[in-house]
Amino acid sequence: IGGESDLVAPVAGQLQGTATTEVRVDIVLYNSGDTPIAGEALYMFSPGYFPARRPFNLAPGATSLVSDAFGDLGSASTPLSGPVRFRVLSGPADKLVATVRTARAREDGGAFGYATPAFTAVPAPGPYRGRIAA
Repeated sequence: IGGESDLVAPVAGQLQGTATTEVRVDIVLYNSGDTPIAGEALYMFSPGYFPARRPFNLAPGATSLVSDAFGDLGSASTPLSGPVRFRVLSGPADKLVATVRTARAREDGGAFGYATPAFTAVPAPGPYRGRIAA
């Protein structure tokens, strides 16, 4: 799914629960260019399911916070984990900046978690051309 210009955040977690026990995925998107960008975030939580999709549209210079981006996924007993891929459908893909945060809510209204920047996928090396020692 996707192409070489897609951004990828390597891991995000999701777990349904009450307001003080849920684990959610928050996404921050920024369009650093002067042309609108439209696309979709793809949460690839399982190789056995199609990825969850969250569309986005960013005006030039705009920043957008998508809180609980995949809130309809999972259950209280099944945590989900996987990469989030950003596929640009129109506009300059190289002007999209994205960060994915996995956050757990606290009783005092705060949250804690970790954030990972999205980056372009590094192409895999070509076929092995060396010798294997026996």
